[in-house]
Amino acid sequence: AMLRCPTLASDGKANLQAGGIGLGINLSTGRTTSATFRRRFIARHPDLDVPATGVRVPHWERVLEISRECAAAFPLGYLGVDVTLDVKEGPLVLELNGRPGLLIQIANLDGLKSRLDEIDRRLARPARTATVRTRRELEPAAA
Repeated sequence: AMLRCPTLASDGKANLQAGGIGLGINLSTGRTTSATFRRRFIARHPDLDVPATGVRVPHWERVLEISRECAAAFPLGYLGVDVTLDVKEGPLVLELNGRPGLLIQIANLDGLKSRLDEIDRRLARPARTATVRTRRELEPAAA
């Protein structure tokens, strides 16, 4: 996942090509992990002088839920979901992209192929089944 932020250089636009910031996001935690600005990695927002990494995205669980719902509704195999965070409404879908940009790989310091390979590995593993034991099996044997 990637968050795009506007800067003064981008004239309020969040597009990376216009001078916006691309922030990689950890899918599990919803926290920013890395940031790029004008093809360089940065630690702080260039205008606000606040940390660019370690910031938790508001409503992250809902953003993920919306993204999963979009992927299920449009099973293209690879889909970009543009979500905005509205002050009153929370996360809202702006658009779906059948061919989303790949600059997300740079913002996350990880290529798409390695992530897709990991998904394939996880799907190929047999499901774990729990072993149920009786209380007697768990008690130590009498001497």
